Amino acid sequence: MRTGFAKVVATGLLIMIASSSLPSSAQAAVALPGGTCAKVNTKTKIATVAYTCTKNAKTKKLTWTRSSPLLAAARCASIKSSYDESLAGYESAVKQLNELEAKLNEPSLTATPSPQLDNLRSAVKGMKTVTLPLLKGLVDDAGAEYQAGCVK
Repeated sequence: MRTGFAKVVATGLLIMIASSSLPSSAQAAVALPGGTCAKVNTKTKIATVAYTCTKNAKTKKLTWTRSSPLLAAARCASIKSSYDESLAGYESAVKQLNELEAKLNEPSLTATPSPQLDNLRSAVKGMKTVTLPLLKGLVDDAGAEYQAGCVK
C-alpha cells in the first residue's frame, strides 16, 4: 500500500515541477501586430519590426503596437524600386534558364551524345538549383526590408 501512495506522490510532484517550469499561455503566445500582450512596455520584434506592448486607448486592452518608425518616403521609393528591379531580374533569369534548358533537351540535340552539351545541361541545372534560390533569397530580403520599413 505504501509503495502505491509513494508513486502517486512522486507522480504528482513531477507534474507540479514540470508544469511550473513551462511558460504560461500569456508568455508562450506568439506576438502578432495588433495582438494582445501581457505586460505594458514589453518589447519584441515581429519580422524585423520593433513592437511595444501598450494599452489601447479605445479598448483598454494591452496590444502590440509598432515602435520603430517608418522610413522616409524617398528611402522607401528607393527600396521599392530596387525590389521591383530585383524581382524582374529574377523572373527574367528563371524564364531564360527554362528556355535554354528546353532547347538543350530538344530531341535533335539529345540524339547524339556530346560532352559540351552535357556540360551545358549540368551548368543550367546548377544555376537552377543553386543560383536561382540565392537570387530568390535576395529578392525576398529586399521585399521584407520594404515591408518592415515602409508598410504600416
